[in-house]
Amino acid sequence: MSLDRSRDLSHAGASVTGNRLGPIRLTNALIEHLRRQPHAAIVNLSSDLAFVSLVIAQPIP
Repeated sequence: MSLDRSRDLSHAGASVTGNRLGPIRLTNALIEHLRRQPHAAIVNLSSDLAFVSLVIAQPIP
């Protein structure tokens, strides 16, 4: 894909909602239950791929 062509971003909203707002909404939904637990914890795991922006070329194997 060349840089002079625009990308289709129609899926971006759903991706951002799931990846960024998902953990926030889940925590918000469970927070009252977690507060009642003696040793509750929230662990949010992610990968470095969440921080990769536009990839133009395939990696060389």
